[in-house]
Amino acid sequence: MARAVTHERLFLIYRKTQETNKMEIEFGKSMESLKRYTQRAGLPPPTNFTYEVLADKMERSERGLDVKWKKE
Repeated sequence: MARAVTHERLFLIYRKTQETNKMEIEFGKSMESLKRYTQRAGLPPPTNFTYEVLADKMERSERGLDVKWKKE
């Protein structure tokens, strides 16, 4: 799960800096890591994830945290 979160954060950074190729790569890596995690945990695979859904979930999970790159 930690790998998925790391790739999700990189996804957000590349999204903000408009580096779309890198953003797409990190999105894919995040989904792959999340898929592996859910398989090991016996959970259903992730579905219905889009760029907007992922960005919204990450923004909500990091609300209130002091994240330097979001301020620049």
